[in-house]
Amino acid sequence: MKNINIKKGYTQVFDVESRLEKAISSKEVALTPSRIPFIKPKLLVKKGDLLKIGSPVFFDKRNPEIKFLSPAGGVVKNIVFGERRVIKKILIVIEKEEYEQFESINHDKISKTDRADLVKHIINGGLWPLFRELPYRDYPNKDKIPPQIIVNLNSPEPEGPSPSVYLENEENNFFAGLEILNKLSDKTFIISDASDEVPDQIDKLITHKVAGNYPANDPGTFLYHIKKNIPENSSWYIFGQDLIMIAKLVLSGKYPTDKVVTVSGSMNKDDNLHYRVRVGAPLNDLVKHTYDDFKIIQGGVFRGYDTSDTPYSGYFENSFNLLKKEGEDALFGFVMPGFKKNTVSKTFFSFLNTGTREIECSLNGEERACVNCGTCSKFCPVDMFPNITYKAVYADEVEEAIFSGLLDCVECGVCSFVCPSKIELAKDLKNAKSEYYKEQV
Repeated sequence: MKNINIKKGYTQVFDVESRLEKAISSKEVALTPSRIPFIKPKLLVKKGDLLKIGSPVFFDKRNPEIKFLSPAGGVVKNIVFGERRVIKKILIVIEKEEYEQFESINHDKISKTDRADLVKHIINGGLWPLFRELPYRDYPNKDKIPPQIIVNLNSPEPEGPSPSVYLENEENNFFAGLEILNKLSDKTFIISDASDEVPDQIDKLITHKVAGNYPANDPGTFLYHIKKNIPENSSWYIFGQDLIMIAKLVLSGKYPTDKVVTVSGSMNKDDNLHYRVRVGAPLNDLVKHTYDDFKIIQGGVFRGYDTSDTPYSGYFENSFNLLKKEGEDALFGFVMPGFKKNTVSKTFFSFLNTGTREIECSLNGEERACVNCGTCSKFCPVDMFPNITYKAVYADEVEEAIFSGLLDCVECGVCSFVCPSKIELAKDLKNAKSEYYKEQV
C-alpha cells in the first residue's frame, strides 16, 4: 500500500455521524434525467404505464443500448418537462411491486465468465453508467479496455457517505465486484481516505491511502499524482458503493434499489446522519422541515447543484446539503472584519478562525474582473493556473486552454470558492471542457 499526500485544495466540512438511519418508506420515486451529464434521454414510458422494479424508463439517444431502469414498481403518475422539452422528472407512484428478472451469475463463476457477457449483463441491468471515464466523466465505451480502473471507497465530497457505514455486511458483494473489475481491466487501484476506517478484509486490499484537503481523494486528483503515461488519462473510475450495487445485480439478477446517503449542512435542523434510502426517493423523507429558507445542494457544497425544484435522490448523488439561501448584502459588509466569514483572504479576521464556519449560497459581493492574484492556483489540487486557463477559454483559444491544463481539471469548485473576484471559474472551465468533449465525439 502506498500513501499519497495532496498538499493543495481546501476543506470546509460538516460533521456527519457514522450512524445509519433507515429512512421512512417512500410512497413515490422520481427519475431526473436532466441531472445525468452528457446523456440525451428518450422516453420509453408514458403517463399511466405500469412498471416493475427494473423496467426500462428511458434510454440515451447517443447509445440506445444504455437504458435507465425504474427503482420501483408502480404507475407513472406524471412526466414533467422543462425548457426545450428537457425531461426534468418522471414521477412513479409505488404500488404492489414485482421485479424484472435478469440473468444471474454465481460468485464462483464470475472469473470464468467472458468479459463481453459480463458487460452485456451490466448494461442490460441498467448500471453501466455507474462507471465513469476520465477526463470528461462520461460513461465509457463498453468495447474499450481501460488502462486501469480506480475504485474510490470514499465519496468525492468530504461530507459524503463513509465506507465504514456502507461496507458493513457488504464485504462479499464488494469482493464479487472486484472480480467483475478484473474481467474488465488488467489493473485495478483501490483508494481510500487515510483517515477512514474500513473492514480489515478490505483494508488489506487498498492500494493507496490518500491524505490532504478536498478534493484529495477525487479519482481525477489521484490519477494526476500517479499517472505515468498519456493513455492513463482515459482511466475509468467507480465508487465503492456503486461497485456493490453492480455486484448485487450480477449475483441476484435483480435491479438494486437502495443506497446510503448523507444529509448535512448549516441549515439542517436534524442530526447529520447516514440514511439508507431507495434511489429516487423524495428528500422530504429525510428532511422534516420546509424548503422556504434553504436550498438543497446535491453533490457537495463546492461543486454541487441546487435541486430544490426536483428534490429527489439519484444514482449519482450521495450527499445532500441544506444551505442558507442568498440574503440581502450586509450594510458596509465589504469592510466589516467579521470572524466567521468564509474567506481565505487575510482582509478579514476569519483567516484566524480554524473552527467550523457557516457555508451559505450568497456570494457576499458581486463578480468583478480577474486581478491575476493567483489565489486559485495556490489551491488547485492538480497544479493548474485556473485564471490563465479561464482567460484562454474566454478568448476562445481552446488549444491554449488545453495546453494550460483544462483536461486535468477535476471540476472540484475550489477555484471558484477562493476567488476574491467571485468569478465562477469552475463552472466556466467545466462547461468549456464539456463542449470540447462533445465536439470530439
